[in-house]
Amino acid sequence: LLLFNCERAPFDNAKFRKALSMAVDLDELVEQVYLGMAAKGTAGHVKEGLAEYVAGLDYVHDIDGANALLDEIGYTERDGDGMRLALDGSEMDLEFLVYSGNTLRIRMAEILAMQFEKIGVRATVTSLDADTVDAMVWPDFDVASGRNFDLSMWGWSAPTVQKSGVIITMCHSDPAVGADNLGGYVNPDFDALADGYLASADLDFRKEANEKLQKLAAEDTP
Repeated sequence: LLLFNCERAPFDNAKFRKALSMAVDLDELVEQVYLGMAAKGTAGHVKEGLAEYVAGLDYVHDIDGANALLDEIGYTERDGDGMRLALDGSEMDLEFLVYSGNTLRIRMAEILAMQFEKIGVRATVTSLDADTVDAMVWPDFDVASGRNFDLSMWGWSAPTVQKSGVIITMCHSDPAVGADNLGGYVNPDFDALADGYLASADLDFRKEANEKLQKLAAEDTP
């Protein structure tokens, strides 16, 4: 997955995150990195075919829409190369961290950086040893310890998916609940809904809450 540091500008603006998401061409990633042998993820974080899947939350590749969003939030000035400047007029060059020992993630980051260029966003891929990247993205493997990065390619194995649902562990702002919220995403509405989901034994309520949680995550693109 592609991680944004939601505590740091420009990623503290959900519309900026959404614009980058819209610039991503998942079909190109599947073909170039996985040689066609992969399924595209969803913005709701739940795979199609599972009981919790919510239809209509697919990632949308829309360069015109992404450019319009960036213009809307003020990223209209560009340098001589056509790359967008930060809101204060300075050069914007986002550091894109990736493990130096993971060639698959490096290639994915390189392709993503090229896709971001199509909307005028410069991201420089920086490959470092795993320990160094971990110390910047997930210090002490504790989200309460903070974070020091712009973008990063990331991944987990199956044990990350807990009974409360990966969408909650990845997006709840309380480190005790959102233990996998590496990006530092905060949305009080999400937290309140997730708390209700976790406290309830009503399956109908939990189903409805789960759908709302996925839609919030898809809209905010953390």
